[in-house]
Amino acid sequence: MNWYKKSQFVQDDLQNINTPNIIVQPYEPLIQEVVEEIRVKNANFFQGVNQINIDTGFGQFGSVESINPADININLNKIKSEVINQLNGNFDENNPEHRQVLKNKIEEVIVHEKRHVQDASEAQEKSDKPLQGQDLFPGGEAVAEQAVEQYFN
Repeated sequence: MNWYKKSQFVQDDLQNINTPNIIVQPYEPLIQEVVEEIRVKNANFFQGVNQINIDTGFGQFGSVESINPADININLNKIKSEVINQLNGNFDENNPEHRQVLKNKIEEVIVHEKRHVQDASEAQEKSDKPLQGQDLFPGGEAVAEQAVEQYFN
């Protein structure tokens, strides 16, 4: 490999230096697929996010906790249940259209929760002391809903 090709390779790698590697815990292929699709749309979308945790949640589709505000928690069972209701109980994970509806809902939840991560980060940067609870999320649900609206329109 000549010098030009080596330097070109390094330059190409530098373009993705701000793109974090998002870990989905435990591994869930469908969510990982959505993460990759979001990354294709916007390579820097996950800036500030450490990982996505799949959990049973708190009766919500997703959450960001003040304990670790850089982690997104997703309640996949709740999301699937919502999609099943949306499709009047006729959900088939092997049906490409149904699968896309589920992926769209997962993407919506990720966008919503990512805005909470950003809200916490911005609030903490402006503060001279560690923030907790509601102080860490001053924009509340309004900023997250607005982010979803802007993302999909």
